[in-house]
Amino acid sequence: VEHLQKLESSRVDRMKHMVEHLQSIGFKISISDVQAAAGDSIIGSPHIVKAVQKHPENLALEKELLAKMKEQAKTSEDVKAKFEQMVEAGIVQYPYRLYMKASSFIPMPRAESYTALLSLEDSVDLIHQAGGVAVLAHWYFHTTIFKAARLEEAVGAGKLDGLETSTDNTTFDGDVTSEVEMLRRLIEKYQLAEVMGSDSHSVEDLAAFAKGPNAELSVGHTQKIIDKFKPNLEWSNF
Repeated sequence: VEHLQKLESSRVDRMKHMVEHLQSIGFKISISDVQAAAGDSIIGSPHIVKAVQKHPENLALEKELLAKMKEQAKTSEDVKAKFEQMVEAGIVQYPYRLYMKASSFIPMPRAESYTALLSLEDSVDLIHQAGGVAVLAHWYFHTTIFKAARLEEAVGAGKLDGLETSTDNTTFDGDVTSEVEMLRRLIEKYQLAEVMGSDSHSVEDLAAFAKGPNAELSVGHTQKIIDKFKPNLEWSNF
């Protein structure tokens, strides 16, 4: 509980840092815009994007950045690769690939509050100490910083209990078929738990998951986790 409170506080600090940076590159956005977008939810990147896109002038700036990136892609292999990956991921990913991440076309400087994040090993230890099961979510969103070889090394060393395979993410349209197949091979090879997710940030996200094929495929996964790991259910939302 103490660690989650630190993380929640760090998300607010991160949001303020991101708002300041977005203002510095010309976007019209305020802390109150983001708070209104988040409502009672824990503040995340989708809320910041929503706050940005509520102002028409920001949409015009997004188009300018997109045109600038497309032009630079003609002379830079690095920008070209990022541009092609962004197009493949779909239009809902454009803000993240253009200006919301450290790896974006316009890099988002990392906030000091990121120090609240734990290493993979410490995160798993904390989960296990709390009687939980440690599952890595949507790995294919983070392949540049957590490469496939490192992932297999982690699961091979017993540092993870399971992997999330398919995810019905409403902000990502990319084809991750090959990545999901690799994850399922690791699950079978190392006898891990498989889960599927919605990566939900809203009621609409859950509705999209319910309509997709993964909802039916996921039936029974929770019971398999309980049977396999016998986690402490006293504090669980299972």
